[in-house]
Amino acid sequence: MTHAQDVEPGGQFSVRLAREADVGAIFAVRLAVRENVLTMAELARLGVTPESFRELIRASADTWVAERDGIVVGFGSVDREEGSVFALFVDPGSSGLGIGDAILSRLEASLFADCETIWLETGAESGAAQFYARRGWRVTVALADGDVRMEKSRSASVGGPGASRR
Repeated sequence: MTHAQDVEPGGQFSVRLAREADVGAIFAVRLAVRENVLTMAELARLGVTPESFRELIRASADTWVAERDGIVVGFGSVDREEGSVFALFVDPGSSGLGIGDAILSRLEASLFADCETIWLETGAESGAAQFYARRGWRVTVALADGDVRMEKSRSASVGGPGASRR
C-alpha cells in the first residue's frame, strides 16, 4: 500500500489515503449523497461521528479519498476485522468519472490481502447494488430491512485465488 497520490487515467481526479484533515470533507460528501441518505444525528446514533472517523484514520490505513482540483469528492473505508467494505460514497456532482471504481479497487485490494471472501451491505434496489453487481459482487442474503448482503471472493477478482485467514 502506498501513501502516494495516484492520478487516475484521464487525470480528472486522484486517489490517496485519507488524513485527519479530510474528515470535514468526508462528511460533506456523505451528507450530499442521494441514496442511503442520513443526517449527522442519524449517523451519530450509528456511531459514525467526525471523531470516530478521525480515530479510524489514525488507527489504520484503510480509508481513501478521491480529489478533483484539491477537493474531496469521494471516499471509501473498510472494516478489516470484519472483512467488509464499511463505506463508499461519491459526491453526486462527480458521479460517472470512475471515482467509485478507483476507490473500490483500493478497498478490495486492502481486504483481499487478508480475506478470501469480503462483504458489504447495501439497499437491494439501490444504484449501489447495481454498481457492485457489475463489479463481480453477488447477493448472498436478503435482509429484513430491504438491504442485501453482497460478497465477492478473491478468486472471482482479478487477483486470483490464494490462501487467507477467512
